[in-house]
Amino acid sequence: NDGTGGGFQVIQITSGFFQIWRASGITSELQLYCTAIGALVIAALMLFAGWFHYHKAASKLAWFQNVESMLNHHLAGLLGLGSLSWAGHQVHIYI
Repeated sequence: NDGTGGGFQVIQITSGFFQIWRASGITSELQLYCTAIGALVIAALMLFAGWFHYHKAASKLAWFQNVESMLNHHLAGLLGLGSLSWAGHQVHIYI
């Protein structure tokens, strides 16, 4: 974000994205591109998993038709991922 000299000016960027990318180890455009493609693949995989979980697998499971069992199933996932997210946040803040 500094001037390059020779009469060239740069755009001052203060959003913090470059610092976040640098802190996570992304140092080149190729690494950023590969990370973005990987995130897109994971997002598509999770979208398919959600569709499969709701439309294909759930309709065949007898326990999933019971509202209380379905609530417990989803709350367990929510609390588990929430705890994992909170732990990751704490590690990120303290390091």
